[in-house]
Amino acid sequence: MGSDSLNKWLTLGANIGVLIGLALLILEINQNNELMLAQMEQSRSMSLVDFRRQSAMDAEFSELMAKAIELRESGVSFQEMDAHLTPGEIQQLDTLATADIYDMENVFAQYERGLISDEYWEERMVPAIRVRAELWKTRTSLLDGPGVGTRQTFQDEVTRIMQMSSEAGSP
Repeated sequence: MGSDSLNKWLTLGANIGVLIGLALLILEINQNNELMLAQMEQSRSMSLVDFRRQSAMDAEFSELMAKAIELRESGVSFQEMDAHLTPGEIQQLDTLATADIYDMENVFAQYERGLISDEYWEERMVPAIRVRAELWKTRTSLLDGPGVGTRQTFQDEVTRIMQMSSEAGSP
């Protein structure tokens, strides 16, 4: 009976050890997920910073952006902008809008998969989409419904953001 009792205690101890091991494994996996999210957000931020630095160093691009901003501030809509731009500038602006929308769609896909935090999405990406959506709709057809180049879920998110913006009275 003594060895039977000892076996029960050893089995109980082993089972408790397994449970503690599983709990530690779960804790480690959660920490790794949080670290991965932080690394992805850091990488994303660095990519945006690098893009802005490169853009600032490109005189032609800087001139185009300054011209576009000046036109917008003087009341020229995105639809009317082509009359004030050279064919090369129009092509640059269209290419930038296309690259930008695909970049944002990629970030949205990461957000949907839980690879980007809600806070980052709401505080960084939603305002960026809000600012760019009118340009995207004017310069590309990528938000014109299913099968046009962007996923429908992204198009729906852009629509949701724009509806929230108009309800809040923001541009």
